[in-house]
Amino acid sequence: MAKQYEMAHYIELASKLNKDALLFKCRGIGFSEWLASCADHSYTFFKGARNIITASSDSYVTNALSKAWQELDFLNTCTQGGFRRVRMKTDTAFKKRASKVDKDKNEVGWKSEIEGIICDNPRKLRGPRTRRLFFDEIGSFPGLVDAYVQATALVDILGDRVGIRVLGGTGGDQGP
Repeated sequence: MAKQYEMAHYIELASKLNKDALLFKCRGIGFSEWLASCADHSYTFFKGARNIITASSDSYVTNALSKAWQELDFLNTCTQGGFRRVRMKTDTAFKKRASKVDKDKNEVGWKSEIEGIICDNPRKLRGPRTRRLFFDEIGSFPGLVDAYVQATALVDILGDRVGIRVLGGTGGDQGP
């Protein structure tokens, strides 16, 4: 618990300094759960914040997103509406957006979002600017360097930082 607290401060410090963050860790310490909580924090407290969770395989992305969705469901149902964010316009297995559609079919609301991207090709990291881009399981991420470089456009506009990349995982797997 104390280390998770330190990691959260490390991410905030990196954000204030406009730097990316790199976290090496051992297996089985709950990093995916922590990463999901960081994405949920940004989604809940920063209006219009875009957050991406990416990894090289479907199972890694799905695992982290399922934790994030569980936490958001808890906030929606167990906080007496204090942290509730309606998800009407976009509510899929890989993306949730805090907004609804009014009677004139306009999107209204908090408009923060969390999206999961399976990055088996670095070119998949495209789209609007991102507040937080979380790379999960980097020790098992073929093409990580290319994906990291490609993702610069998501957190940077002509040299001005608008977000940070957070990379986390174990040192790697054996074999190819």
